[in-house]
Amino acid sequence: MWSTANDVVSLLIGVVGFTLTIWQLRRTARAAEATQKAVERTETRMALNHLLVLLPQFRVLESELDFAVSDEDRKMAMRVLASYAQIASQVAGLLDGRDGVDSTLVERLGRASRDASLTKARIINEPTRNVRLITKDFRSATADLAAYIGSLASRFSLENGR
Repeated sequence: MWSTANDVVSLLIGVVGFTLTIWQLRRTARAAEATQKAVERTETRMALNHLLVLLPQFRVLESELDFAVSDEDRKMAMRVLASYAQIASQVAGLLDGRDGVDSTLVERLGRASRDASLTKARIINEPTRNVRLITKDFRSATADLAAYIGSLASRFSLENGR
């Protein structure tokens, strides 16, 4: 009789323990999912903040390049073009695969990064040629890109406020 009672109690303890284990596993899984979603939201917010810092730099660099060209300052033009290439590449990487971003923009930024590097190389390789002429194509090609990027910065700023 005691043996049967012990078996029943052991079975009940096993069932209760198993039930508690399943319940705890479900709670842990829900907590892990919530943590994963929080991490994804944080990553998105960090990328957005990074974009909000980088995007206005295009206007600054455009202005600095204009100053370098008007002063025929080769060194400043090369520094600006190097910065432009780096920032365009970073922004393209941050925008790549982001919802609501046209993939052609990412391609244009990649092309602008390459063009900035090539233009800088032309300044180095053509020391007697006028900086205005060397940078003319680059400045034309990136003028409308800078305007679009400005509107993108406004959009991201609004998104960041949510």
